[in-house]
Amino acid sequence: MKSGILRGAIECGDWDEQANTFVLGGEQPSAIRVVVANPQQPLFFGRVLGRETFDTQAEAIATYHPRDIQVVLDFSGWMSDDSELKSEGLLGSSVVNANLLQIYADLGSPHYGSLGWLSSSQHSSKSTSQTVTALGLNGVAYPYPSGSWSDYVN
Repeated sequence: MKSGILRGAIECGDWDEQANTFVLGGEQPSAIRVVVANPQQPLFFGRVLGRETFDTQAEAIATYHPRDIQVVLDFSGWMSDDSELKSEGLLGSSVVNANLLQIYADLGSPHYGSLGWLSSSQHSSKSTSQTVTALGLNGVAYPYPSGSWSDYVN
């Protein structure tokens, strides 16, 4: 017995998040549904029960969610002079440090351990564990799934 021919369909539409369903059509589709069917596949033991074939079908739906992203690439470098340490001679360290602190605050940067933005204390050591302790990172959970503060310091 000859098995059926693989058939497929690709449809554009929208994904209804409330009903968890695919809605065919739409002016600006946000989803694609692919349906593949393979009818009349032969049964080996089914013949004993009087069935010769069976039909199979699979369906997959993919959606996309557009994002507004803007990337600015300043290859000239002139936009970053007020926040580069090399500009301290021209602008003064207080101006550069104030700009760096503003960037740090605007980005919502995380705070770990006891190290402040501008610290009057200095630490010098070739020991990873001493550096981790000096930064106040003992007992502070490492923020990524793998690695450790010791790996980071190394």
